[in-house]
Amino acid sequence: LPSAGAVTELVDHPGRGVQGVVEGVTVLLGNVALLQESGVNATGVAAEAERLAATGRSLVHVAHGGRLLGLVGITDALRPTAKEAIAELHQMGVRTMLLSGDLAATARRVAAEVGIDEVQAEVRPAQKAAEVRRVQQAGRFVAMVGDGINDAPALAQADIGIAIGAGTDVAIQAAQ
Repeated sequence: LPSAGAVTELVDHPGRGVQGVVEGVTVLLGNVALLQESGVNATGVAAEAERLAATGRSLVHVAHGGRLLGLVGITDALRPTAKEAIAELHQMGVRTMLLSGDLAATARRVAAEVGIDEVQAEVRPAQKAAEVRRVQQAGRFVAMVGDGINDAPALAQADIGIAIGAGTDVAIQAAQ
């Protein structure tokens, strides 16, 4: 960004990104939906976004003053014990599901890597809570693990909510 001033007027857009003001100019960091809602044209990076998404990257668009500056592709590092933990849950008869706000290709890559049974991607926070409720209404017990503000509603809805140590304060408070 052209300036390094403090961010003011920070607004979280759950499931879409964040917006703030830096030296009087609006800055956006988020998905393409956030940019579109804000009137920012992201077509210039559409092909690169598609390429990065196909490799399982999470995408963060960066805009400054209504103009797209760029695109960042992030790869989530999986904990070395994740695959083993999922295998142990399967041995106990537990069905696993990944509810993620990430793009479908990213969520599928993570699920395949660790052996998760079912994937639902591009899910907004309220949809996560609704999915937990749907599974509960089908007579199943739900333990939800989450790490951020986007998981807080689902953590609160679950029979057991588990906020991982790196989670935000909101997620930790919502978990039981």
